[in-house]
Amino acid sequence: METYDILFSVRFSHSYYSDGKCKDLIVRPDRDTEILIRKCGFVFRETPDGIVVLTECNKLNGNTFISEKVELQQQMTFILAFKNPYLLNITEIDEPDAESIHFYSNTLADPDPGMGKSYLFRPGNFIRLSTNYFITAKPEGGAGLFERNGSPVSIQAEAETGKYPAGGQAAGVYRYPAGEEDEYFYLSAQPIANKPFALVSIGLDDLNMVDRAGIMQSPLYILQLVAKETYWQYILNITQKYDNLVIESPGNTEEFDQSETDASGTKPLIIFTSKKEIPITETRQDYFRLKLRNGDPANDLILISKLPLPDSGVLNRKKEGRTYSPIFVNF
Repeated sequence: METYDILFSVRFSHSYYSDGKCKDLIVRPDRDTEILIRKCGFVFRETPDGIVVLTECNKLNGNTFISEKVELQQQMTFILAFKNPYLLNITEIDEPDAESIHFYSNTLADPDPGMGKSYLFRPGNFIRLSTNYFITAKPEGGAGLFERNGSPVSIQAEAETGKYPAGGQAAGVYRYPAGEEDEYFYLSAQPIANKPFALVSIGLDDLNMVDRAGIMQSPLYILQLVAKETYWQYILNITQKYDNLVIESPGNTEEFDQSETDASGTKPLIIFTSKKEIPITETRQDYFRLKLRNGDPANDLILISKLPLPDSGVLNRKKEGRTYSPIFVNF
């Protein structure tokens, strides 16, 4: 019986959010992938935390076979942009150079040990955008060292520029083996407006997607983003002088150092800085509280029972190799 089923899906997660789901990314297929979706009759859908692509298939004896009409020697490319412009402020991630963006691919993914048929994109890979439809690497030998969908591609350098024109090549992702670390290039007939956050490349010719018998595996690819760890700095603008102020959590898991600074000739600000880095999170089980010591801890007076968490929209500041998250509190 001919029907539709999941070819693959992609999920975005982030440890900042209490539910682990990252809903702050906008996903769109590039121009060639849109054409491929129409040509192959794929169905592309956005989900609450990612995307899913469905394809025609046949059900037989409990297995799902991909339709013979689908050509698997294809590549799908998706462009990721920010829905939340402050996402990087709360994310621990390496910054690419000016010509590159983050790159995630099912050829650069590892099995998720906790889930079957799930794969984690490897972090730390980048892809260079070709602004003038040129590949700008300079491989020794001059030609034939690039790959696309696992097959070699011959691209000859121009003598005047030393660049590799790709006008005759298909748009998409190209790989250039460069020593210990491969280099990746994204070719597009049209420049990408506004530099995106990342590119996701899914090659359909993968046994983790469709095995040799044509049975669909419906893999899930997961992009895991990790919350940034910073030194939290509570900056208290107080209206009267207090002695013996402390900040602590109910579980006494974190400690803060106290200091005082003069706020431009006005009343002083009291600053509490965490002694170690703390992950920035949307919520906490043990919110920090401001207390007034009265000798016996049983007699401590709780002035603020739930101090605010770092605001994702307030930029972190760096000083002497440390990153601080300022949290302003009027009291």
